[in-house]
Amino acid sequence: MTRIRPLTIFLFTGIILGSCVTFLNEDDKYARPDWLAGKVYTQLLAQPDLSIFTQCVARTGYDSIINISGSYTVFAPNNQAFELFFQEHPEYQSVEDMPIEELLKIVKYHIVQNPWSKEQLRSLDVWGWIDSADLNNNKPKGFKRETLLLNKDQFYGVDYTNRGQLIIVDTLQSDWHRRVATDSRKFVPFFYKEYFDIYNLILAGL
Repeated sequence: MTRIRPLTIFLFTGIILGSCVTFLNEDDKYARPDWLAGKVYTQLLAQPDLSIFTQCVARTGYDSIINISGSYTVFAPNNQAFELFFQEHPEYQSVEDMPIEELLKIVKYHIVQNPWSKEQLRSLDVWGWIDSADLNNNKPKGFKRETLLLNKDQFYGVDYTNRGQLIIVDTLQSDWHRRVATDSRKFVPFFYKEYFDIYNLILAGL
């Protein structure tokens, strides 16, 4: 008798949950709004001018990551930027020629955690939110956000001088090594026209 009760409670709970799911699916107010953009990788696919970067994302496996879980903002370089990159790096003729490690650096550096709107990007300062009442912080100046790119930990050779001073040497010159842990991701700088206007700078192309 005691063994049947938990099963009965479980089934009863399942019926309640199932009913809730059916109710939510039938209610229009819980439906996905038409104005809400789709997944990030799907949006990249829809823009032909970002096709080369889209290939990079797919080759590194990040197509499934940014299209399924989490919230991201992508500062995607266009095809013209990649054409310039290939001119400066003649060892690569296409994305297929590039090592995965190199592609990972490019992809991770252009992906920022969490969604950011254009309005937020244009109103955020490097020190936080713009405060119109603060004369020292009432104008946009610059912007940077932490990307997904995290460099590997650095290893250094360590040795002593004749005077007993600790010095850093080439790792091949010493059997004594120390690792410096990298705990901060690379930041991507983001500037816009207002920034250049404030400092009377000329932005090429505008």
